[in-house]
Amino acid sequence: MDTYANRPVKSSLRKMPLVICVGILAAFVGLIIWQPSYDVADPDYERLARQMQKLGEPDASLSPGARRQVDLGQLNEGQWTKVCLFGPFMSPVGMMIRERMLLSPSDYLRFAGLILHYPFRLSVVEEREAMLLYKDPWGISHVLHFQDGLPDHPHWSGCIQKPQTVMVL
Repeated sequence: MDTYANRPVKSSLRKMPLVICVGILAAFVGLIIWQPSYDVADPDYERLARQMQKLGEPDASLSPGARRQVDLGQLNEGQWTKVCLFGPFMSPVGMMIRERMLLSPSDYLRFAGLILHYPFRLSVVEEREAMLLYKDPWGISHVLHFQDGLPDHPHWSGCIQKPQTVMVL
């Protein structure tokens, strides 16, 4: 009498552990080599990236003790109500929860990718990066992720609201 336990295992079932291991390995490699998408196509990216780059350069025209500034007045063609800037090793997640910020769908997907890869990064905003979050007049929040941001300002974050348009670091 033939029972289920005595039947030979089909070859496809024997290969199942190998397929699972290859899948896990491919997912792991994908997580490690993943790079965040920076917002170089955004119309504000280049202008703000230049301003942030100047923050790290020596400036003889600044008096001793003077603080550096970033002019955010033209961000999103001036259509914003609140802006927050995050330097290296900072995470905007707590502020987003406190402020009940609702991200645009495209920014939500990109930000979710950053959070998903958080175990493989030191923080949401890495060593040389910067992240700018702003809320438009309609209550939708947007993210600008800079590859080279505020290297000389680790663990720094700040927010401003209109009518103020200049952020002092």
